[in-house]
Amino acid sequence: MLPYFQHAYFGNGYAGILTFAYNPNVWPIADVREYVQGTLSATLETGKCYYCEFWVEFFNYKNEVPYSANDAIGIFFSDTLPKRTDTDTMAMFYPSQINIATGRIISDTSNWEKISGTFVATGGEKYFTVGNFRKVNEINSIYFGTSQFDRSYYFFDNFSLCPCEDTIKKIEVEYLEVNPNPNNGNMIVNYNIIGNEKGVFEIYDMVGRKVFSHELSGNENTFFISGALLSSGVYFYQALAGKKRIGKDKIIVIK
Repeated sequence: MLPYFQHAYFGNGYAGILTFAYNPNVWPIADVREYVQGTLSATLETGKCYYCEFWVEFFNYKNEVPYSANDAIGIFFSDTLPKRTDTDTMAMFYPSQINIATGRIISDTSNWEKISGTFVATGGEKYFTVGNFRKVNEINSIYFGTSQFDRSYYFFDNFSLCPCEDTIKKIEVEYLEVNPNPNNGNMIVNYNIIGNEKGVFEIYDMVGRKVFSHELSGNENTFFISGALLSSGVYFYQALAGKKRIGKDKIIVIK
């Protein structure tokens, strides 16, 4: 393991696992995955809604070591402790209740990002397993280093689970997110504009030339930007709605 230090999101420590290492060029095909498992403080009740959240950060290997980021992170709650099978010695394909959104590739190595969701318990669940439960063809990745090779390592912190009625009522806020970042030109833009006010999303190059523009509808929405539109480099983006700026930041494109 390479020397590395990062502050915990909460407290004094965090967990780290290899969520996905895949090499189809050897036989048998290497599909290596690690998992974190534990026991809940109370058994879940049948038909009850639960809210779960946890925080994730991507670990970057040195550039001479090929590595990748992906969208295959989830939690599976169960009444018995899941184990690997004889046919899937490293991977566990269980129907995880909490999952990162498809296409949301977490590649930020400096900031913790939240994954959250709700589910209705079957009843009797008292164990949790954290990791990658997706089939290989269901995983979206971006690659770093010397070659395209799936090796993804993530840190995890501050897991919480509670009944849905115990969560604080959501206060609607306007936001703008671009994932993944850095990326290879393919990216997903998530945003929320309160009300039905329309807006515009714009990307500028380093000398201030507008290279991309997309009209935004009101409320919460998502759109995709194709990798063919931008070459490698650093860009700046912003979203405007009326006289207000929803957000701004930079994008790094690596091809």
